[in-house]
Amino acid sequence: MSRKANYVMVMVACCGMVGITLGMCVNSAGVFFTPIADEMGIGRGDAAMTLTIYNIVLAVAGLFTPWMLQHIGFKRCALLTTIAQVATTVLLASCNSIYLMYLLHALRGLFSGLLSTITVTMIINHWFRKKTALVTSIVLGSSGLIGALSSPLITSVINAAGWRTAYLVTAGMILVMDLPSLLFPVSIHPEDIGLTAYGDELLPAGKVSPGSSVAGAASNAQSKQAASAPAGQEKISVPLYIMVLVYGFAVSYVTAFPQHFPGLAAERGVAAAGAFMLSAGLILNTSGKLILGVLIEWLGMRKSVTLYALMILVGIAALLMSGNMFVLILGAACYGFCYSLPTLGSATMTRELFGENNYSKVYPKVALVLTASNAIGTSLTGYMYDAAGSYRSSLLLMAAMEITGLVLCQLALGRKSAA
Repeated sequence: MSRKANYVMVMVACCGMVGITLGMCVNSAGVFFTPIADEMGIGRGDAAMTLTIYNIVLAVAGLFTPWMLQHIGFKRCALLTTIAQVATTVLLASCNSIYLMYLLHALRGLFSGLLSTITVTMIINHWFRKKTALVTSIVLGSSGLIGALSSPLITSVINAAGWRTAYLVTAGMILVMDLPSLLFPVSIHPEDIGLTAYGDELLPAGKVSPGSSVAGAASNAQSKQAASAPAGQEKISVPLYIMVLVYGFAVSYVTAFPQHFPGLAAERGVAAAGAFMLSAGLILNTSGKLILGVLIEWLGMRKSVTLYALMILVGIAALLMSGNMFVLILGAACYGFCYSLPTLGSATMTRELFGENNYSKVYPKVALVLTASNAIGTSLTGYMYDAAGSYRSSLLLMAAMEITGLVLCQLALGRKSAA
């Protein structure tokens, strides 16, 4: 097997992992809210709470992921996660109680945290010394592409056979996407299979680096960084830290609304547009991250975020003012740029503001805030609709959050530049 094939398989496995934990379990979850709420006689906020619970447990579980990978190993974690994801999704198909669905989504999130963005970014950072930003944008963007492709399919199954059958179909799709992480030669560190990261020289055949364990490699890397990093990188600025956390909360909150695109379309009398709106937004999830990566290299972080914020605000304006099917889909597409800012945007900001040496200390907390914010926003948007009978107030809140994120980004990066 060629060396390049290993890197490709690592990328494919990473795409499958985030494709499930984010693309299937998060980005496509909104198509279930309305049919579940209608059948069980509950509000959309109650139905959306399933995703809130999943996201919160997913975020908390992510904090323990490095420990689990160290003590259990990547392959065992992948197997446990696959079994749990498939089993809980199958069981969701037989639920008649929303509270049982809450429990199953909590279990789903608990195990999915083992193969979510923290694990994926760890793998990418260890396997790719060159083209790291490009690989990260491709892998994280795959969650949007998978969500865009699966949402219409799941919607068609719901329309033809009901949401219970759709959950069974989803379980089968999850199993297929989990297979690369189980069957491909993927590990946290390339040294485990006698390779080095892309951009480094290949180790002699059969030779494994002394630091190939999760704990050992991480310790070695941190020791090297500590030895080479300027002293100024060792200290974490508390004001910048707070700005990044609040920025992450604001821009991640905005990503909660696309799950309600089907509900917004129904409110405007064009229910058929809902799945297309969700797909349009999720297509921009993928392409938007790739474009943002190029823009950051070309224009810098501040100008790139400004352009994205303006596109998102244009999308919000279209969703607020129009009931035309074409305009709603176009507005949803513009809104889809929101997915890039809390993922690739937050990771890039963290790296720029705190340096590589402090990245591993800061980003897990940022990731927790990102996931918790999206979880809160998903349910709160549903409850705001239940209270007002309209999504208008939710969209106005989304606009305020986006503006807040833009201002904080400018202040944080400006403060760093001045320093």
